[in-house]
Amino acid sequence: MNTVVAKDEKLLQSKRFTGYLVLDYRNGNMRVRKTKPNEVKSSLTNRQLTPFEIPIMIDIKVNVPKGPEITAKGEVDIPATKVREMFLETL
Repeated sequence: MNTVVAKDEKLLQSKRFTGYLVLDYRNGNMRVRKTKPNEVKSSLTNRQLTPFEIPIMIDIKVNVPKGPEITAKGEVDIPATKVREMFLETL
């Protein structure tokens, strides 16, 4: 993940997504793949593009602002009797 500075100086996390959008113009279906679809039949995937499917390479960069960091603060008081009990249990 990359970190970039936005115009308003807030830090953003940037993530890039690449792949292929396969459109079937005959029936209006679409699907997304990470790898390039085979144009000829493959023995591994047993799936090939039909003449109606069009693979379109996509490259999308998404910028998401970093959320605020939450800090918890507080104090814990342990009574002296409890400390003695814990000490005696370790012996």
